[in-house]
Amino acid sequence: MLGRISGVRHATVVGAIGSLTALTGFGAIGGGDHPERFETYQVVVAPGAGTNWLRITETFDHDFGNEQRHGPERYIPNDFGAAVDVVASSPDAPDDVSVTDLGSETRIRIGDPEVEISGQHRYTLSYTLPAAQLDTGLLALDIIDGDEFETLDATVIVTGCEIADPG
Repeated sequence: MLGRISGVRHATVVGAIGSLTALTGFGAIGGGDHPERFETYQVVVAPGAGTNWLRITETFDHDFGNEQRHGPERYIPNDFGAAVDVVASSPDAPDDVSVTDLGSETRIRIGDPEVEISGQHRYTLSYTLPAAQLDTGLLALDIIDGDEFETLDATVIVTGCEIADPG
């Protein structure tokens, strides 16, 4: 048989719950405040429709933290031609696409310039590099080199190619 719980114990439990709720609300515990980052980043590299075309598909969880942003922005080097056939999608954020050829690189902006978002959102971005020179037998890509945000987990999948000396 259970005994009666004293008023002091009730007050202690209520105080603990109230304190934890307040600490969570003020951000002292829980999710916390962190810089903008990529939680996960997966890239699939595959030969495209032409003999020298390369199709890249990036799926990433971009965590904007508490920052208000219109969406992610990617800069793709034009070493293998300016990115074409650019498509983006997101299940929980605006996914309009704006593509600008800047000469040495292509800027891809995903999102709505009229809508700001924060927190974590998943995006899938696909594009074709039309001059990848696959017929030379050499494939050289910097997949996440130069990203300004921390990446917690990255995976690169190369399919449809035989890789003799990956590095």
